[in-house]
Amino acid sequence: MLADALAAEVLEVDADPEALYALSLEKGWGDGVPILPPTDERVCSLLDATPHPPDHILGVLPPRHGVATVELAAINAAMAGVEPAAFPLVLAALEAISAPEFNAFALTTTTSSVFPMLIVNGPSRDELGIDYRAGCMGGAAGRGSMSIGRAVSLCLRNVGTNGTPCN
Repeated sequence: MLADALAAEVLEVDADPEALYALSLEKGWGDGVPILPPTDERVCSLLDATPHPPDHILGVLPPRHGVATVELAAINAAMAGVEPAAFPLVLAALEAISAPEFNAFALTTTTSSVFPMLIVNGPSRDELGIDYRAGCMGGAAGRGSMSIGRAVSLCLRNVGTNGTPCN
């Protein structure tokens, strides 16, 4: 994937990770936890892990009906630290929660502490570092589980609430 083919706004940011973190808090791009810079290289490596074009629509995310494209998902997944091999799981999760019967609007507008749960089975769970043993529902901290879940959360926040990843 060539960065020239991407449609999202490109921003130049300071190379200092503390500056990026402060900017993410100021702009509301994250969840309060530090993010990784979604560089062209990192976003393109995620896009290369899927057969879908960057402008493929995964669904509409609540609460403000932001259109989730593969490119926007890749930007948020890059900020969350998702590895390319795990990116298809982020796409599958976003497609699943976009289905009307899931009622993601209720999930994103409740005052309770809720979050969608993705269950992954098979050999890929070990290969991707997805937790499934003791403590898996309490944040056992496998990179796969944490980064995939955080990418979905960032998409709900940045695409579903703002309509774009960088408003």
